[in-house]
Amino acid sequence: MEDAATAQAWRGTIRHRLFIAGVVLALWAVAIEARLVFLQVYQHDEQVARARVQRSRTVDVPGPRGAIVDRHGRMLAMSVSAETVYAVPAAIDAASLATTVARLCSALDDCGPKERDALVQRIRQNSKRQFLYIKRQISPDETRRVLGLVRPADAKTPPLEGINLVTESRRVYPNRELAAHVLGYVGTDNKGLGGIEATYDKGIRGRDGTLLVAVDALRKPYDRVERPPTAGATVELTIDAQIQYIAERELRAAISEHNAVGGTVIVMDPRSGEVLALANEPTFNPNTYRASALETRRNRGVQEIYEPGLRSSS
Repeated sequence: MEDAATAQAWRGTIRHRLFIAGVVLALWAVAIEARLVFLQVYQHDEQVARARVQRSRTVDVPGPRGAIVDRHGRMLAMSVSAETVYAVPAAIDAASLATTVARLCSALDDCGPKERDALVQRIRQNSKRQFLYIKRQISPDETRRVLGLVRPADAKTPPLEGINLVTESRRVYPNRELAAHVLGYVGTDNKGLGGIEATYDKGIRGRDGTLLVAVDALRKPYDRVERPPTAGATVELTIDAQIQYIAERELRAAISEHNAVGGTVIVMDPRSGEVLALANEPTFNPNTYRASALETRRNRGVQEIYEPGLRSSS
């Protein structure tokens, strides 16, 4: 009789425990389903946006600027392709960051120990970002060396982690100082900062393209152009490059002869009023405008005021 009572009690205990376990499992399943419904239905758009930000980023790619030519079609300013180095910090493992930066700096000019340490810190501070400029518009030699690291020819050499290249447009002035104050100069962001480059910047710049930078399942960056950039319009000046050269040469000679601080020469066609040459001294090289003083880049022929017949005491 006792054995039957014990068995009966044991079966009751088992049923009670199974009931509690079933309730717990049911509550757990309901909680999971409720959370999934909340994330996939009510927060669907937000979660998709967060995933997109974590996996990819769209970057503007400046379009090549239009050419600037003289009245006879001679090239005064042009755009050439140049590579820019960028990093995907989210794809760089923290343990190998110092090694990655050291390898990259070995391929870049002017990247000593101080610059290397600063770059490590900058990437570490932006570790969650999908795009970070490293060095823009590098030289052909630097491009060759970086490509050897990013896409090594030897299959046994591991590619540089989280580093890639994107093609941008770099402004070049083939005649160096010739008509520098007329042409102006362009910043790294492809925006005109002086002269014709700034005055007609909207038309010369063209339309920017877009580049989608993403990380694949192996955390390797890749890029895909969504919209190619469009080149800007060509600007033809009334300037005659030959007359401009002669005006600048004679102005330099006159300033040297009279030990003057500076000077300006403007040559115009008396019949049409067209400006054939506009020369200023001192001048600068728009290819390396940062190396010149702001006063040197000022266009004296346009920005200075002279009283007719008044002789300057300087």
